Amino acid sequence: MTTRIFVSNKINQVYRSLELNPLPEKADMESHNNSWNANFVTISSKKCWVLTHSLTRYTVLLPDVTAKKMKSLRWWFMDQLINQYLKDDEKIDFAKNVKPELFDSFFGDFTFYPTNNDRSCISYVNQRIMDLKWYKFGDYEYDDISFYGLGATINHICRMKREGKSEYIYPNRELLELVNRRG
Repeated sequence: MTTRIFVSNKINQVYRSLELNPLPEKADMESHNNSWNANFVTISSKKCWVLTHSLTRYTVLLPDVTAKKMKSLRWWFMDQLINQYLKDDEKIDFAKNVKPELFDSFFGDFTFYPTNNDRSCISYVNQRIMDLKWYKFGDYEYDDISFYGLGATINHICRMKREGKSEYIYPNRELLELVNRRG
């Protein structure tokens, strides 16, 4: 399966070498299960990407994304994702519930697109960026921030609308269920 990443205008302006595909048709965007919205925040002069899965609101934090790392972004993404689940082991029982080979097949090649204007997901990404600004303006050294642990913590609970009703969900469980269903 292809992983679609809809990047913010901010990312598009900073990472000029990023090749963006034209937006897919609306019906195709709605039926695709693996779409992410991405933006970034600068912490200690390092660009940290915040990617949120459109359906489950699972968020992956990618620290220090440089132009050089863009060539192997999928590897960095998978490393961060699996390690966030490892840090969340007490809630999900990693060894029993996470099958890395299913994650690998679920997250196929990455394709990049301009923003899809999914206001709900973009708002959620921006809220996670506000959470990260705590570290940006605090007395934290960049090297002391555990992005694996921070990513695991962010994914414990969130609120989102489904079928017009606001409900609490657990993004870590939601993404895990989606990956296991598709695998």
